[in-house]
Amino acid sequence: MFRVFSCWLIAIFMSGCTDHKPTTAQTFDVDTWSRTPEKERHALALDLVNRQVLDGKRPTDVIAMLGAPSSRNEVDHYLTYIVSAGGGGFDQVQVLEIRFNSADDTVKGAIIRGD
Repeated sequence: MFRVFSCWLIAIFMSGCTDHKPTTAQTFDVDTWSRTPEKERHALALDLVNRQVLDGKRPTDVIAMLGAPSSRNEVDHYLTYIVSAGGGGFDQVQVLEIRFNSADDTVKGAIIRGD
């Protein structure tokens, strides 16, 4: 009985771990980003991160490229943009997090994370 319950519990947990992010590659460019709804920008953001397009840019440059951020944290020096939402399981909202170097206020890195 315990074995059946354990298998059932594992199956329920695994069903909550679905991946709702797009699997097709999409090259980032400013025009495509601006035309794409924020919840559908995951593939564009992934390319942006992988090619390190934002590295060394100032916050005003980033906002000029990507538009107004979803949130801004001036204390910890980062901006976030929602890039996908929906699906099941954990991390139903994915954000592009752009971190700035506090010394010179330039991008030191960008990641996509669940929120």
